[in-house]
Amino acid sequence: DTTMIFYHVTLKSNLDNILKNGLIPQIGALSQAANETMNRIYLFPAIDDMNTALSSWLGETINNIFGETTECCSLRIDLPDNFPIVQKDVLYEAYSYVPIPPEYISYLRDE
Repeated sequence: DTTMIFYHVTLKSNLDNILKNGLIPQIGALSQAANETMNRIYLFPAIDDMNTALSSWLGETINNIFGETTECCSLRIDLPDNFPIVQKDVLYEAYSYVPIPPEYISYLRDE
């Protein structure tokens, strides 16, 4: 079996819960700021896409919403090829409408 690799950025305060319970599609503070209407888990298909977002729009948005001292971390998501992932809106992001179980998630690094 082959896997698809994605990356996800979250607040460091969410890390323990995510590693225990997985990622759950929802409209959090970042999605609210972007006027999202669907419960989703946003993912980056490449680490370069995540790094670019963190050094620009995503990093700025996190700082604006949560404050500049907010600690974030990134996660690596290894999904089976048959996992339902949507990649169509823009090339630098993908998303899931279904929960991602913790066994597919690993801590990558602090951001």
